[in-house]
Amino acid sequence: MRRYRTSSVGSSHGQIRTAGWMLLDRLVESGFTLYYSGDFDPEGLVIAEKMKKRYKGNVILWRMDEESYMKSLSEEDITDRTAKLNNIHIEELQNIKKTLLKIGKSGYQEAIIQCSRYGYVKLIINDGIEERVWDEEKITQLLEQYKQSHLFISGCYSNQGKFYKHFDYVVLLKADLNVMLDRINKRTSHNYGKSPEERAEVLDSFENVLPLLAKSSDIIIDTTHNGINEVCRKLKELV
Repeated sequence: MRRYRTSSVGSSHGQIRTAGWMLLDRLVESGFTLYYSGDFDPEGLVIAEKMKKRYKGNVILWRMDEESYMKSLSEEDITDRTAKLNNIHIEELQNIKKTLLKIGKSGYQEAIIQCSRYGYVKLIINDGIEERVWDEEKITQLLEQYKQSHLFISGCYSNQGKFYKHFDYVVLLKADLNVMLDRINKRTSHNYGKSPEERAEVLDSFENVLPLLAKSSDIIIDTTHNGINEVCRKLKELV
């Protein structure tokens, strides 16, 4: 447990054991309000249910909503464990329970912390398909904050065209397909594009999305034979 001014943060490993309940009981008896934030899976919701039934108004479920769930989605399939959700009865958890049953994947609160730091992208469900898009409210605030200075924003999202009018240049960085795949294979900063499903997304985007991006771009820089220094030089010339 680590103390921050008048608040303390504690973490349990899995289900709360007897010692954990004893600690929480004493905190509530001493007049403290508990804030519970758990994983979005059947087990996490079971803990939330137990907390609310045990402590009632003395516990607040923090970031246990659908928006936070969508931001924290993982690839872990939980359809073989959803029967546990039949034990979730309190009204406060019914919406997230239904969403878990519909999507069938877990979500982890650690991802919300990452989204809070780099929260310009959010996850939505579009016709039953998960899609990451720019958080338009936050992008608007970012543009307003830096409207008197230079600002570079990188990314590729379906709603980015709404903001083109705010930029001096829309620049497309492209590369030949074999070079792009080789870079993905050698990349160590993250693993996107290496699984069969993600590789299929990359190939589909190269064939169907890239031509559309080229049409809407002011400048196209081919990075096939250009290193990072040369690309940066060309970008700096735009400032």
